[in-house]
Amino acid sequence: MHKVAAGRQSFVFLREGSYFYVDKTALLADWYESGDQVTLITRPRRFGKTLTLDMVRCFFSHTFSNREDLFAGLAISDHPRMMKLQGTLPVVFLSFANEHPTSLCDLIWMLVMKMAMLFEEFRYLTNGSLLSPQEKEQFEAMCSIPSILPVPRLPDGTENSAYTLLMMRLQNALMLLSTWLYRYHHKKVMILIDEYDTPLQSAYIHHFWNDALSVLRGLYVHTFETNPALDRALLTGITCIARASLFPYLNAIHISSVLSQSYSTALGFTQEEVSHILREYDLEDRKEDILHWYDGFSFGLSSHILSPWSVCMFLREAGHPVRPFWTQSGGMQLIDHLMRTGHPALVRDLRNLLLGLPVFCALSEEIVFPSLEENPDAIWSLLLASGYVRLASREALCLNSEMSAITLTNEEIRASFVQLAQQWLIADGHNYALDFADAVSAHDIKIMQKVMQHIVSTCASRFDLGTKPAKASHRMQPEKYFQGLVTGLTAGLMGRFIIHSNDESGEGCYDLSLVSRSQPSCVAIFEFKVFDRQKDKSITDTAMRALHQIRDKHYQDRFLQEGHTPDQIYCYGIGFQGKHVHITI
Repeated sequence: MHKVAAGRQSFVFLREGSYFYVDKTALLADWYESGDQVTLITRPRRFGKTLTLDMVRCFFSHTFSNREDLFAGLAISDHPRMMKLQGTLPVVFLSFANEHPTSLCDLIWMLVMKMAMLFEEFRYLTNGSLLSPQEKEQFEAMCSIPSILPVPRLPDGTENSAYTLLMMRLQNALMLLSTWLYRYHHKKVMILIDEYDTPLQSAYIHHFWNDALSVLRGLYVHTFETNPALDRALLTGITCIARASLFPYLNAIHISSVLSQSYSTALGFTQEEVSHILREYDLEDRKEDILHWYDGFSFGLSSHILSPWSVCMFLREAGHPVRPFWTQSGGMQLIDHLMRTGHPALVRDLRNLLLGLPVFCALSEEIVFPSLEENPDAIWSLLLASGYVRLASREALCLNSEMSAITLTNEEIRASFVQLAQQWLIADGHNYALDFADAVSAHDIKIMQKVMQHIVSTCASRFDLGTKPAKASHRMQPEKYFQGLVTGLTAGLMGRFIIHSNDESGEGCYDLSLVSRSQPSCVAIFEFKVFDRQKDKSITDTAMRALHQIRDKHYQDRFLQEGHTPDQIYCYGIGFQGKHVHITI
Protein backbone atom coordinates (compact mmCIF):
# COMPACT_ATOMS: atom_id res chain seq x y z
CA MET A 1 0.00 0.00 0.00
CA HIS A 2 1.47 3.32 -1.09
CA LYS A 3 1.45 6.34 1.19
CA VAL A 4 -0.65 9.28 -0.02
CA ALA A 5 1.33 12.51 -0.31
CA ALA A 6 -1.57 14.94 -0.77
CA GLY A 7 -0.71 18.18 -2.52
CA ARG A 8 2.60 16.97 -3.95
CA GLN A 9 2.91 18.03 -7.58
CA SER A 10 6.39 16.71 -8.31
CA PHE A 11 6.39 13.63 -10.52
CA VAL A 12 9.95 12.78 -9.47
CA PHE A 13 9.08 12.99 -5.77
CA LEU A 14 6.11 10.65 -6.13
CA ARG A 15 7.93 8.11 -8.26
CA GLU A 16 11.22 8.05 -6.37
CA GLY A 17 9.43 7.87 -3.02
CA SER A 18 6.99 5.14 -4.18
CA TYR A 19 4.04 7.30 -3.18
CA PHE A 20 0.48 6.86 -4.36
CA TYR A 21 0.20 7.66 -8.07
CA VAL A 22 -2.47 6.83 -10.63
CA ASP A 23 -0.87 6.12 -14.01
CA LYS A 24 -1.78 8.86 -16.48
CA THR A 25 1.26 8.51 -18.74
CA ALA A 26 -0.84 7.36 -21.70
CA LEU A 27 -1.40 11.10 -22.26
CA LEU A 28 2.24 11.44 -23.33
CA ALA A 29 1.77 9.32 -26.44
CA ASP A 30 -1.77 10.54 -27.16
CA TRP A 31 -0.70 14.18 -27.09
CA TYR A 32 2.68 13.94 -28.81
CA GLU A 33 1.49 11.67 -31.60
CA SER A 34 -1.49 13.93 -32.30
CA GLY A 35 0.94 16.34 -33.96
CA ASP A 36 -0.95 19.40 -32.67
CA GLN A 37 1.40 22.33 -32.25
CA VAL A 38 -0.53 24.13 -29.49
CA THR A 39 -2.88 22.29 -27.13
CA LEU A 40 -4.96 23.73 -24.32
CA ILE A 41 -6.48 21.36 -21.74
CA THR A 42 -8.96 22.94 -19.34
CA ARG A 43 -10.06 21.16 -16.19
CA PRO A 44 -11.36 22.22 -12.74
CA ARG A 45 -9.13 23.06 -9.81
CA ARG A 46 -7.20 20.30 -8.06
CA PHE A 47 -7.48 17.92 -10.99
CA GLY A 48 -3.77 17.22 -11.37
CA LYS A 49 -2.97 19.77 -14.07
CA THR A 50 0.33 20.85 -12.51
CA LEU A 51 1.40 17.26 -11.81
CA THR A 52 0.48 16.31 -15.37
CA LEU A 53 2.65 19.06 -16.88
CA ASP A 54 5.49 18.09 -14.54
CA MET A 55 5.15 14.52 -15.81
CA VAL A 56 5.38 15.82 -19.40
CA ARG A 57 8.47 17.84 -18.47
CA CYS A 58 10.15 14.86 -16.80
CA PHE A 59 9.51 12.69 -19.82
CA PHE A 60 10.69 15.00 -22.59
CA SER A 61 13.17 17.43 -21.02
CA HIS A 62 16.87 16.95 -21.68
CA THR A 63 17.48 17.71 -17.99
CA PHE A 64 15.96 14.27 -17.27
CA SER A 65 18.11 12.43 -19.75
CA ASN A 66 18.47 8.71 -18.98
CA ARG A 67 15.67 8.73 -16.42
CA GLU A 68 13.66 5.94 -17.98
CA ASP A 69 13.43 4.49 -14.47
CA LEU A 70 10.85 7.13 -13.57
CA PHE A 71 8.45 5.58 -16.09
CA ALA A 72 9.20 1.90 -15.50
CA GLY A 73 6.01 -0.13 -15.20
CA LEU A 74 3.80 2.73 -16.40
CA ALA A 75 1.68 2.74 -19.55
CA ILE A 76 4.16 4.81 -21.56
CA SER A 77 6.88 2.19 -21.09
CA ASP A 78 4.96 -0.04 -23.51
CA HIS A 79 5.64 2.48 -26.32
CA PRO A 80 9.25 1.85 -27.50
CA ARG A 81 9.11 4.67 -30.06
CA MET A 82 7.99 7.15 -27.43
CA MET A 83 10.57 5.93 -24.91
CA LYS A 84 13.31 6.90 -27.39
CA LEU A 85 12.20 10.52 -26.90
CA GLN A 86 12.63 10.39 -23.13
CA GLY A 87 15.01 13.13 -21.98
CA THR A 88 15.90 14.38 -25.46
CA LEU A 89 14.16 17.74 -25.98
CA PRO A 90 14.63 21.31 -24.77
CA VAL A 91 11.61 22.07 -22.59
CA VAL A 92 10.49 25.39 -21.09
CA PHE A 93 8.09 25.08 -18.14
CA LEU A 94 6.28 28.15 -16.78
CA SER A 95 3.62 27.92 -14.07
CA PHE A 96 1.09 30.56 -13.04
CA ALA A 97 -0.45 28.32 -10.37
CA ASN A 98 -1.35 30.24 -7.21
CA GLU A 99 -0.51 33.56 -8.86
CA HIS A 100 -3.29 36.01 -8.01
CA PRO A 101 -2.13 39.57 -8.78
CA THR A 102 -4.39 42.29 -7.43
CA SER A 103 -3.20 45.08 -9.74
CA LEU A 104 -1.38 45.60 -13.02
CA CYS A 105 1.76 46.42 -11.05
CA ASP A 106 1.50 43.07 -9.23
CA LEU A 107 1.06 41.27 -12.55
CA ILE A 108 4.16 42.88 -14.07
CA TRP A 109 6.25 42.17 -10.96
CA MET A 110 5.10 38.56 -11.12
CA LEU A 111 6.14 38.25 -14.77
CA VAL A 112 9.50 39.91 -14.09
CA MET A 113 10.24 37.45 -11.28
CA LYS A 114 9.01 34.43 -13.26
CA MET A 115 11.10 35.28 -16.30
CA ALA A 116 14.21 36.00 -14.22
CA MET A 117 14.01 32.58 -12.55
CA LEU A 118 13.22 30.87 -15.84
CA PHE A 119 16.20 32.38 -17.67
CA GLU A 120 18.51 31.44 -14.78
CA GLU A 121 17.63 27.79 -15.42
CA PHE A 122 19.24 28.12 -18.84
CA ARG A 123 22.30 30.16 -17.94
CA TYR A 124 24.47 27.59 -19.74
CA LEU A 125 23.36 29.33 -22.94
CA THR A 126 25.67 32.24 -22.12
CA ASN A 127 28.76 30.02 -22.07
CA GLY A 128 31.02 30.31 -25.09
CA SER A 129 30.10 32.17 -28.23
CA LEU A 130 26.61 30.76 -28.88
CA LEU A 131 25.10 34.14 -28.03
CA SER A 132 26.42 37.39 -29.42
CA PRO A 133 27.53 40.11 -26.97
CA GLN A 134 24.24 41.92 -27.57
CA GLU A 135 22.25 38.73 -26.94
CA LYS A 136 24.14 38.12 -23.71
CA GLU A 137 23.16 41.61 -22.63
CA GLN A 138 19.54 40.73 -23.41
CA PHE A 139 19.88 37.53 -21.39
CA GLU A 140 21.28 39.42 -18.39
CA ALA A 141 18.52 42.02 -18.71
CA MET A 142 15.94 39.25 -18.39
CA CYS A 143 17.67 37.89 -15.29
CA SER A 144 17.89 41.28 -13.60
CA ILE A 145 15.15 42.53 -11.29
CA PRO A 146 14.64 46.31 -11.23
CA SER A 147 14.39 48.07 -7.88
CA ILE A 148 11.24 49.84 -9.05
CA LEU A 149 8.97 49.32 -12.03
CA PRO A 150 8.74 52.10 -14.60
CA VAL A 151 5.30 53.67 -14.90
CA PRO A 152 3.48 53.47 -18.26
CA ARG A 153 3.33 57.26 -18.68
CA LEU A 154 5.44 60.18 -17.61
CA PRO A 155 3.96 63.13 -15.68
CA ASP A 156 3.45 65.06 -18.93
CA GLY A 157 1.30 62.22 -20.30
CA THR A 158 3.80 60.87 -22.84
CA GLU A 159 4.70 57.19 -23.03
CA ASN A 160 7.57 56.09 -20.82
CA SER A 161 10.17 54.44 -23.05
CA ALA A 162 11.52 52.43 -20.09
CA TYR A 163 8.08 50.87 -19.54
CA THR A 164 7.66 50.17 -23.25
CA LEU A 165 11.06 48.44 -23.31
CA LEU A 166 10.15 46.32 -20.27
CA MET A 167 6.88 45.22 -21.91
CA MET A 168 8.71 44.27 -25.10
CA ARG A 169 11.18 42.17 -23.13
CA LEU A 170 8.50 40.38 -21.14
CA GLN A 171 6.21 39.69 -24.09
CA ASN A 172 9.07 38.42 -26.29
CA ALA A 173 10.85 36.52 -23.50
CA LEU A 174 9.66 32.99 -24.29
CA MET A 175 10.17 33.40 -28.03
CA LEU A 176 13.69 34.73 -27.43
CA LEU A 177 14.54 31.89 -25.05
CA SER A 178 13.13 29.36 -27.53
CA THR A 179 15.31 30.77 -30.30
CA TRP A 180 18.48 30.42 -28.25
CA LEU A 181 17.57 26.90 -27.05
CA TYR A 182 16.90 25.84 -30.64
CA ARG A 183 20.27 27.21 -31.66
CA TYR A 184 22.03 25.34 -28.83
CA HIS A 185 20.26 21.96 -29.01
CA HIS A 186 19.45 21.93 -32.74
CA LYS A 187 15.96 20.84 -31.78
CA LYS A 188 12.82 22.90 -31.64
CA VAL A 189 11.47 23.70 -28.21
CA MET A 190 8.55 22.33 -26.21
CA ILE A 191 6.77 24.95 -24.06
CA LEU A 192 4.57 24.03 -21.10
CA ILE A 193 2.45 26.65 -19.35
CA ASP A 194 0.48 25.70 -16.26
CA GLU A 195 -2.68 27.59 -15.18
CA TYR A 196 -2.38 30.05 -18.06
CA ASP A 197 -5.63 31.78 -17.05
CA THR A 198 -5.13 32.19 -13.29
CA PRO A 199 -3.72 35.74 -13.47
CA LEU A 200 -6.57 36.77 -15.75
CA GLN A 201 -9.23 35.46 -13.38
CA SER A 202 -7.64 37.51 -10.61
CA ALA A 203 -7.50 40.54 -12.91
CA TYR A 204 -11.22 40.24 -13.52
CA ILE A 205 -12.02 40.16 -9.78
CA HIS A 206 -9.74 43.14 -9.09
CA HIS A 207 -10.95 45.22 -12.04
CA PHE A 208 -7.88 45.43 -14.28
CA TRP A 209 -8.98 42.87 -16.86
CA ASN A 210 -8.26 44.92 -19.97
CA ASP A 211 -4.75 45.87 -18.87
CA ALA A 212 -3.90 42.29 -17.88
CA LEU A 213 -5.35 40.94 -21.12
CA SER A 214 -3.18 43.32 -23.14
CA VAL A 215 -0.01 42.20 -21.34
CA LEU A 216 -0.68 38.44 -21.48
CA ARG A 217 -2.06 38.50 -25.01
CA GLY A 218 1.25 40.01 -26.15
CA LEU A 219 3.14 37.24 -24.33
CA TYR A 220 1.04 34.44 -25.80
CA VAL A 221 0.95 35.89 -29.33
CA HIS A 222 4.75 36.10 -29.52
CA THR A 223 5.20 32.70 -27.86
CA PHE A 224 2.73 30.64 -29.89
CA GLU A 225 1.81 32.54 -33.04
CA THR A 226 5.09 34.05 -34.22
CA ASN A 227 7.68 31.67 -32.76
CA PRO A 228 9.65 29.75 -35.43
CA ALA A 229 11.55 27.80 -32.75
CA LEU A 230 8.39 26.25 -31.28
CA ASP A 231 7.86 22.52 -31.73
CA ARG A 232 4.87 21.88 -29.46
CA ALA A 233 3.14 23.68 -26.63
CA LEU A 234 0.84 22.34 -23.96
CA LEU A 235 -1.17 24.71 -21.77
CA THR A 236 -3.47 23.93 -18.88
CA GLY A 237 -6.04 26.07 -17.13
CA ILE A 238 -9.56 26.12 -15.77
CA THR A 239 -11.30 28.25 -18.37
CA CYS A 240 -11.16 28.53 -22.12
CA ILE A 241 -10.89 32.29 -22.54
CA ALA A 242 -12.39 33.46 -25.81
CA ARG A 243 -9.81 32.96 -28.54
CA ALA A 244 -10.62 36.30 -30.11
CA SER A 245 -9.50 37.93 -26.85
CA LEU A 246 -6.32 36.03 -26.04
CA PHE A 247 -5.24 34.17 -29.20
CA PRO A 248 -6.59 36.40 -31.97
CA TYR A 249 -4.43 35.00 -34.77
CA LEU A 250 -3.86 31.42 -33.60
CA ASN A 251 -6.08 29.12 -35.64
CA ALA A 252 -4.18 25.89 -35.04
CA ILE A 253 -4.76 25.61 -31.29
CA HIS A 254 -6.48 22.41 -30.18
CA ILE A 255 -8.74 22.95 -27.17
CA SER A 256 -9.70 20.08 -24.91
CA SER A 257 -12.37 21.55 -22.66
CA VAL A 258 -14.68 19.76 -20.26
CA LEU A 259 -16.99 19.30 -23.26
CA SER A 260 -14.35 17.68 -25.49
CA GLN A 261 -13.79 13.97 -25.89
CA SER A 262 -10.04 14.34 -26.42
CA TYR A 263 -8.00 13.52 -23.29
CA SER A 264 -11.29 13.01 -21.41
CA THR A 265 -9.77 10.58 -18.88
CA ALA A 266 -6.24 12.04 -18.80
CA LEU A 267 -6.97 14.08 -15.67
CA GLY A 268 -9.19 12.99 -12.81
CA PHE A 269 -9.93 9.44 -11.64
CA THR A 270 -12.32 7.16 -13.51
CA GLN A 271 -14.67 4.85 -11.63
CA GLU A 272 -12.53 1.91 -12.74
CA GLU A 273 -9.43 3.55 -11.30
CA VAL A 274 -11.24 4.34 -8.06
CA SER A 275 -12.43 0.73 -7.75
CA HIS A 276 -8.81 -0.43 -8.07
CA ILE A 277 -7.71 2.14 -5.47
CA LEU A 278 -10.36 1.03 -3.00
CA ARG A 279 -9.34 -2.60 -3.39
CA GLU A 280 -5.70 -1.70 -2.75
CA TYR A 281 -6.59 0.23 0.39
CA ASP A 282 -9.22 -2.30 1.56
CA LEU A 283 -11.98 0.31 1.40
CA GLU A 284 -14.41 -1.30 -1.02
CA ASP A 285 -17.22 -0.96 1.54
CA ARG A 286 -16.94 2.83 1.23
CA LYS A 287 -17.42 2.94 -2.54
CA GLU A 288 -21.06 4.06 -2.43
CA ASP A 289 -20.21 7.01 -0.18
CA ILE A 290 -17.27 8.06 -2.35
CA LEU A 291 -19.27 7.95 -5.57
CA HIS A 292 -22.16 9.88 -4.01
CA TRP A 293 -19.88 12.64 -2.78
CA TYR A 294 -17.07 12.87 -5.32
CA ASP A 295 -18.33 11.37 -8.62
CA GLY A 296 -20.18 13.22 -11.35
CA PHE A 297 -17.56 15.29 -13.17
CA SER A 298 -18.07 14.97 -16.91
CA PHE A 299 -15.43 15.44 -19.61
CA GLY A 300 -16.62 14.72 -23.11
CA LEU A 301 -18.47 11.40 -23.09
CA SER A 302 -16.74 10.33 -19.88
CA SER A 303 -19.44 11.16 -17.36
CA HIS A 304 -18.14 9.50 -14.20
CA ILE A 305 -14.90 11.22 -13.26
CA LEU A 306 -13.93 11.83 -9.64
CA SER A 307 -11.88 14.64 -8.12
CA PRO A 308 -8.31 13.38 -7.47
CA TRP A 309 -7.88 15.78 -4.57
CA SER A 310 -11.02 14.57 -2.80
CA VAL A 311 -10.16 10.91 -3.32
CA CYS A 312 -6.60 11.40 -2.05
CA MET A 313 -7.77 13.30 1.02
CA PHE A 314 -10.38 10.63 1.69
CA LEU A 315 -7.66 7.96 1.61
CA ARG A 316 -5.70 9.91 4.21
CA GLU A 317 -8.78 10.10 6.45
CA ALA A 318 -10.26 6.72 5.60
CA GLY A 319 -11.45 6.12 9.15
CA HIS A 320 -13.62 9.25 9.13
CA PRO A 321 -16.96 10.06 7.45
CA VAL A 322 -16.88 11.56 3.97
CA ARG A 323 -16.84 15.35 3.87
CA PRO A 324 -16.05 18.15 1.41
CA PHE A 325 -12.37 18.34 0.44
CA TRP A 326 -12.20 19.75 -3.08
CA THR A 327 -14.44 22.71 -2.35
CA GLN A 328 -12.66 23.50 0.92
CA SER A 329 -9.34 23.88 -0.89
CA GLY A 330 -10.35 27.36 -2.09
CA GLY A 331 -11.57 28.76 -5.38
CA MET A 332 -15.03 30.00 -4.38
CA GLN A 333 -14.04 33.70 -4.35
CA LEU A 334 -14.96 34.39 -7.98
CA ILE A 335 -18.24 32.48 -7.66
CA ASP A 336 -19.19 34.33 -4.50
CA HIS A 337 -18.29 37.63 -6.21
CA LEU A 338 -20.46 36.83 -9.23
CA MET A 339 -23.41 35.65 -7.14
CA ARG A 340 -23.35 38.85 -5.09
CA THR A 341 -22.87 41.29 -7.99
CA GLY A 342 -24.27 39.59 -11.07
CA HIS A 343 -27.70 39.14 -12.59
CA PRO A 344 -30.51 38.54 -10.03
CA ALA A 345 -31.56 35.36 -11.88
CA LEU A 346 -28.30 33.72 -10.80
CA VAL A 347 -29.26 33.42 -7.16
CA ARG A 348 -32.75 32.21 -8.06
CA ASP A 349 -31.20 29.52 -10.28
CA LEU A 350 -28.77 28.55 -7.53
CA ARG A 351 -31.70 28.02 -5.19
CA ASN A 352 -33.30 25.71 -7.75
CA LEU A 353 -30.05 23.76 -8.13
CA LEU A 354 -29.85 23.33 -4.36
CA LEU A 355 -33.40 21.98 -4.43
CA GLY A 356 -32.35 19.37 -6.99
CA LEU A 357 -33.97 21.11 -9.95
CA PRO A 358 -32.21 21.54 -13.29
CA VAL A 359 -31.40 24.99 -14.66
CA PHE A 360 -31.73 25.66 -18.38
CA CYS A 361 -29.21 27.96 -20.05
CA ALA A 362 -27.34 28.55 -23.30
CA LEU A 363 -23.80 27.30 -22.71
CA SER A 364 -20.60 28.24 -24.49
CA GLU A 365 -17.22 26.51 -24.50
CA GLU A 366 -15.38 29.85 -24.51
CA ILE A 367 -15.66 32.31 -21.64
CA VAL A 368 -16.01 36.05 -22.31
CA PHE A 369 -15.12 37.45 -18.90
CA PRO A 370 -16.40 41.02 -19.44
CA SER A 371 -19.92 39.63 -20.00
CA LEU A 372 -20.08 37.63 -16.78
CA GLU A 373 -21.93 40.20 -14.68
CA GLU A 374 -24.45 40.92 -17.43
CA ASN A 375 -25.11 37.47 -18.84
CA PRO A 376 -26.19 34.61 -16.52
CA ASP A 377 -25.50 32.05 -19.26
CA ALA A 378 -21.85 33.13 -19.34
CA ILE A 379 -21.58 32.47 -15.61
CA TRP A 380 -23.08 29.02 -15.91
CA SER A 381 -20.57 28.33 -18.71
CA LEU A 382 -17.83 29.38 -16.28
CA LEU A 383 -19.22 27.14 -13.54
CA LEU A 384 -19.41 24.26 -16.01
CA ALA A 385 -15.74 24.72 -16.90
CA SER A 386 -14.88 25.02 -13.20
CA GLY A 387 -16.61 21.76 -12.32
CA TYR A 388 -19.39 23.11 -10.11
CA VAL A 389 -22.18 22.11 -12.49
CA ARG A 390 -22.46 19.48 -15.19
CA LEU A 391 -24.69 18.78 -18.14
CA ALA A 392 -27.76 16.84 -17.06
CA SER A 393 -27.38 14.59 -20.11
CA ARG A 394 -24.75 13.77 -22.71
CA GLU A 395 -27.16 14.69 -25.52
CA ALA A 396 -26.31 18.35 -24.89
CA LEU A 397 -22.63 17.94 -25.81
CA CYS A 398 -23.09 19.60 -29.19
CA LEU A 399 -23.56 23.16 -28.01
CA ASN A 400 -25.56 25.65 -29.98
CA SER A 401 -28.07 28.37 -29.24
CA GLU A 402 -30.52 25.90 -27.73
CA MET A 403 -30.94 25.65 -23.98
CA SER A 404 -29.10 22.93 -22.07
CA ALA A 405 -30.04 21.52 -18.68
CA ILE A 406 -27.39 21.64 -15.95
CA THR A 407 -27.31 20.26 -12.41
CA LEU A 408 -24.89 20.42 -9.49
CA THR A 409 -22.03 17.99 -10.01
CA ASN A 410 -22.25 15.95 -6.80
CA GLU A 411 -22.96 16.07 -3.07
CA GLU A 412 -19.61 17.73 -2.32
CA ILE A 413 -20.50 20.63 -4.62
CA ARG A 414 -23.98 20.90 -3.17
CA ALA A 415 -22.53 21.09 0.34
CA SER A 416 -20.17 23.87 -0.72
CA PHE A 417 -22.99 25.96 -2.19
CA VAL A 418 -25.12 25.38 0.91
CA GLN A 419 -22.25 26.71 2.99
CA LEU A 420 -21.81 29.68 0.64
CA ALA A 421 -25.51 30.53 0.77
CA GLN A 422 -25.63 30.21 4.55
CA GLN A 423 -22.74 32.66 4.85
CA TRP A 424 -25.03 35.28 3.31
CA LEU A 425 -27.25 34.97 6.41
CA ILE A 426 -24.57 34.92 9.09
CA ALA A 427 -23.92 38.06 11.12
CA ASP A 428 -21.94 38.37 14.35
CA GLY A 429 -21.18 34.65 14.13
CA HIS A 430 -24.88 33.74 14.37
CA ASN A 431 -26.81 31.70 11.78
CA TYR A 432 -30.24 33.32 11.57
CA ALA A 433 -31.51 30.72 9.12
CA LEU A 434 -31.75 28.25 12.02
CA ASP A 435 -33.76 30.76 14.05
CA PHE A 436 -36.12 31.18 11.12
CA ALA A 437 -36.53 27.38 10.88
CA ASP A 438 -37.50 27.23 14.58
CA ALA A 439 -40.04 30.01 14.09
CA VAL A 440 -41.61 28.28 11.05
CA SER A 441 -41.85 24.99 12.98
CA ALA A 442 -43.58 26.78 15.87
CA HIS A 443 -45.83 28.84 13.52
CA ASP A 444 -44.70 31.87 15.53
CA ILE A 445 -45.19 34.86 13.25
CA LYS A 446 -43.81 37.32 15.81
CA ILE A 447 -40.50 35.47 16.10
CA MET A 448 -40.47 34.89 12.35
CA GLN A 449 -40.90 38.61 11.72
CA LYS A 450 -38.26 39.50 14.31
CA VAL A 451 -35.72 37.09 12.83
CA MET A 452 -36.47 38.14 9.25
CA GLN A 453 -36.18 41.82 10.17
CA HIS A 454 -32.84 41.16 11.88
CA ILE A 455 -31.57 39.27 8.83
CA VAL A 456 -32.57 42.10 6.50
CA SER A 457 -31.08 44.77 8.75
CA THR A 458 -27.75 43.08 9.47
CA CYS A 459 -27.05 41.11 6.29
CA ALA A 460 -28.46 43.35 3.55
CA SER A 461 -25.06 44.89 2.77
CA ARG A 462 -23.95 41.49 1.46
CA PHE A 463 -26.08 42.08 -1.61
CA ASP A 464 -26.05 45.86 -1.92
CA LEU A 465 -25.07 46.63 -5.50
CA GLY A 466 -23.78 50.09 -4.74
CA THR A 467 -20.56 49.44 -6.66
CA LYS A 468 -22.51 49.78 -9.92
CA PRO A 469 -25.42 52.00 -10.89
CA ALA A 470 -28.70 50.32 -11.76
CA LYS A 471 -28.99 49.83 -15.51
CA ALA A 472 -31.91 48.00 -17.01
CA SER A 473 -34.70 46.16 -15.25
CA HIS A 474 -32.39 43.28 -14.29
CA ARG A 475 -30.38 45.62 -12.03
CA MET A 476 -32.98 45.64 -9.26
CA GLN A 477 -31.37 45.81 -5.86
CA PRO A 478 -34.43 44.65 -3.88
CA GLU A 479 -34.90 41.62 -6.11
CA LYS A 480 -31.19 40.77 -5.98
CA TYR A 481 -31.09 40.85 -2.21
CA PHE A 482 -34.42 39.07 -1.89
CA GLN A 483 -33.16 36.16 -4.03
CA GLY A 484 -30.01 35.89 -1.91
CA LEU A 485 -32.09 35.96 1.27
CA VAL A 486 -34.40 33.17 0.15
CA THR A 487 -31.50 31.07 -1.14
CA GLY A 488 -29.69 31.37 2.17
CA LEU A 489 -32.82 30.47 4.08
CA THR A 490 -33.67 27.41 1.99
CA ALA A 491 -30.07 26.16 2.11
CA GLY A 492 -30.26 26.18 5.90
CA LEU A 493 -33.64 24.41 6.15
CA MET A 494 -33.18 21.34 3.94
CA GLY A 495 -32.60 18.99 6.85
CA ARG A 496 -35.91 19.85 8.48
CA PHE A 497 -38.23 20.57 5.56
CA ILE A 498 -39.08 19.30 2.10
CA ILE A 499 -38.63 22.45 0.04
CA HIS A 500 -40.28 23.43 -3.22
CA SER A 501 -39.65 26.63 -5.12
CA ASN A 502 -41.73 28.16 -7.94
CA ASP A 503 -43.90 25.05 -8.21
CA GLU A 504 -47.36 25.00 -9.73
CA SER A 505 -50.39 24.80 -7.49
CA GLY A 506 -53.93 25.97 -8.04
CA GLU A 507 -53.88 28.70 -10.66
CA GLY A 508 -50.23 29.69 -10.57
CA CYS A 509 -46.78 29.18 -9.05
CA TYR A 510 -46.02 30.02 -5.43
CA ASP A 511 -42.61 31.37 -4.41
CA LEU A 512 -41.68 28.89 -1.68
CA SER A 513 -43.18 26.04 0.32
CA LEU A 514 -41.80 24.21 3.34
CA VAL A 515 -43.26 20.83 4.31
CA SER A 516 -42.01 19.65 7.69
CA ARG A 517 -40.37 16.23 7.75
CA SER A 518 -41.63 15.60 11.29
CA GLN A 519 -45.09 14.20 11.99
CA PRO A 520 -47.75 15.45 11.92
CA SER A 521 -46.56 17.19 8.79
CA CYS A 522 -47.36 20.88 8.37
CA VAL A 523 -47.03 23.14 5.33
CA ALA A 524 -45.84 26.74 5.14
CA ILE A 525 -46.53 28.60 1.86
CA PHE A 526 -44.65 31.85 1.24
CA GLU A 527 -45.25 34.57 -1.30
CA PHE A 528 -42.80 37.49 -1.44
CA LYS A 529 -43.45 40.98 -2.76
CA VAL A 530 -41.31 44.10 -3.03
CA PHE A 531 -42.98 47.41 -2.16
CA ASP A 532 -44.52 49.09 -5.20
CA ARG A 533 -45.47 52.77 -4.85
CA GLN A 534 -48.16 52.42 -7.49
CA LYS A 535 -49.87 49.53 -5.69
CA ASP A 536 -49.06 49.93 -1.99
CA LYS A 537 -49.54 52.70 0.53
CA SER A 538 -47.36 50.92 3.08
CA ILE A 539 -45.30 47.78 3.54
CA THR A 540 -48.34 46.23 5.24
CA ASP A 541 -50.22 46.54 1.95
CA THR A 542 -47.28 44.83 0.23
CA ALA A 543 -47.50 41.84 2.57
CA MET A 544 -51.29 41.68 2.21
CA ARG A 545 -50.94 41.73 -1.58
CA ALA A 546 -48.67 38.70 -1.31
CA LEU A 547 -51.09 36.89 1.02
CA HIS A 548 -54.09 37.63 -1.22
CA GLN A 549 -52.21 36.10 -4.16
CA ILE A 550 -51.82 32.83 -2.25
CA ARG A 551 -55.56 32.69 -1.53
CA ASP A 552 -56.81 34.07 -4.85
CA LYS A 553 -54.74 31.61 -6.86
CA HIS A 554 -55.50 28.69 -4.50
CA TYR A 555 -51.90 27.74 -3.84
CA GLN A 556 -53.15 25.47 -1.03
CA ASP A 557 -54.84 23.09 -3.49
CA ARG A 558 -51.79 20.97 -4.19
CA PHE A 559 -51.22 20.25 -0.53
CA LEU A 560 -54.88 19.56 0.16
CA GLN A 561 -54.80 17.01 -2.65
CA GLU A 562 -51.73 15.43 -1.07
CA GLY A 563 -53.73 14.78 2.13
CA HIS A 564 -52.98 17.77 4.34
CA THR A 565 -55.89 19.28 6.20
CA PRO A 566 -56.63 23.04 6.04
CA ASP A 567 -55.44 23.52 9.63
CA GLN A 568 -52.04 22.05 8.68
CA ILE A 569 -51.44 24.66 5.98
CA TYR A 570 -50.07 28.09 6.94
CA CYS A 571 -49.93 30.92 4.39
CA TYR A 572 -47.52 33.82 4.77
CA GLY A 573 -47.35 37.02 2.76
CA ILE A 574 -43.99 38.77 3.14
CA GLY A 575 -43.39 42.33 2.03
CA PHE A 576 -40.00 44.01 1.59
CA GLN A 577 -39.27 47.73 1.48
CA GLY A 578 -35.57 48.60 1.60
CA LYS A 579 -34.31 47.11 4.87
CA HIS A 580 -37.79 46.70 6.30
CA VAL A 581 -39.89 43.54 6.25
CA HIS A 582 -43.47 42.75 7.23
CA ILE A 583 -45.14 39.33 7.47
CA THR A 584 -48.90 38.75 7.32
CA ILE A 585 -50.68 35.45 7.96
